[in-house]
Amino acid sequence: QVPLRRSQQGKKCAQMQKTFSVRVGKSWGAMESEPALRHSWTSLRCDCYFERSCKETVFKARPAAVHTSTTAAGINEAVAARTATERLQPAGAKEVVAIVLGATSVKVRFETLDANPLFTHLLPSLPRTLLNDYEYWVYVGYDSGDLFYDNAARQRSLNKWFRRNVVRPCLQKQVLVKMVFLNFTNVLRKPGPVFNFVAAAAVADGAFYIFRVN
Repeated sequence: QVPLRRSQQGKKCAQMQKTFSVRVGKSWGAMESEPALRHSWTSLRCDCYFERSCKETVFKARPAAVHTSTTAAGINEAVAARTATERLQPAGAKEVVAIVLGATSVKVRFETLDANPLFTHLLPSLPRTLLNDYEYWVYVGYDSGDLFYDNAARQRSLNKWFRRNVVRPCLQKQVLVKMVFLNFTNVLRKPGPVFNFVAAAAVADGAFYIFRVN
């Protein structure tokens, strides 16, 4: 029998199989009376160097590769690659509180803003709850290709809504608040990388505090 893999272990198994006349899966051959040799055969998983059928059950699956964009280095690169319009700067000496969140339209279709909880609950609550001791930044992260958020014309409309419904009422209380939409290439399609990205962006821009909204 020819081993399926030519690794060092496979060569050892092939030598043992030849020397002791082992019939894989049927007979130990001359190793029948040699417990130590049988233990070596088993610990090397020699059966699976000859029998393809046992490969999936004996060998552990290779762990999934981590895409570089979701690592700390990849997120830092994405933060550094932002355009000037995707960066925020303090307007004065007040400490900055960054409100960071991930937004998506996956599995939903927002016909109007009244169907979007970001614009019916979270953002409208800001003028009622923010204190004038701080400056506030809102970071809205979304996946590249999102059918609702990844649209320049719609973002202009959303920013207009934000200025009218959040910025102006807050200014009446002498509270400064800004918002930015950040696009992230989220190959995992999970919320974690987007949260990490917008939080890192807020820190890079100079935020003192990070408030994450799920």
